[in-house]
Amino acid sequence: MTLPDKINIALATLTACYVYLTYRLLRVASKTNDTNRNLLTEQFRLSNFPILNFVSYSEENLNYLKIQNIGNTPSYDIDIWLFLTITDEEITPENYFDTYVPDKNKKYIKFDKIKYSDNWGISDRGCYPVLIPKASIHIPLNYPPVDDWFFDVLIQYRDVLGNNYYQRLLYKSNHLDGQPYVADEIEPPIPTLIERIDFTDEKLDAKKLNEAFAWLYENYKASFYADSLITGLNVGPSLKWKIAYE
Repeated sequence: MTLPDKINIALATLTACYVYLTYRLLRVASKTNDTNRNLLTEQFRLSNFPILNFVSYSEENLNYLKIQNIGNTPSYDIDIWLFLTITDEEITPENYFDTYVPDKNKKYIKFDKIKYSDNWGISDRGCYPVLIPKASIHIPLNYPPVDDWFFDVLIQYRDVLGNNYYQRLLYKSNHLDGQPYVADEIEPPIPTLIERIDFTDEKLDAKKLNEAFAWLYENYKASFYADSLITGLNVGPSLKWKIAYE
């Protein structure tokens, strides 16, 4: 092998090493930029994290659930489901159906799913485009008479980036500290990111739901929707769920 050949091989080797090292440096720089970008995005998300507070109260012989934005940023696309569980000891599904559902609405209710369910009750829903800081949603709990019932609240809402959060709260009757109902379970303790789930979506795959959503979905299928009940009860979010600004 001649000297020029050896020099060419050495130059080719050096060039290959240079290209490889440059590639490694670019990859490291790219990963660093991605990490910094992700860190900034996460910091921005946390700084715009909506904070909601839940409390029950009584006013003029009526119980309410109050959901207030106590943070500094608005929450968007709020979707609230309320599920009230009723036991057969209080009233049977058949008696409830005959007493509280008007004849014109009975044909729209899938009563068999309610009749043969271990957990049945009433469902109600409210959807709001935005809840600004200090604003609150007030839900009067004037549903058909049931003594000491308990209810689940499922709330989903978005931040300014479009991230969807959820939280499920189980409320039970309380006779101790002035609040008519207190949260007995909160799951998860801190609102958690999740893809938006809509129980009314006919394409919803129940097998893919987590435990909390699966339980509430069964409640949804075995419930009388509030708007289907007798008009005199004045139920349904379109009639009585209100937003207040402080």
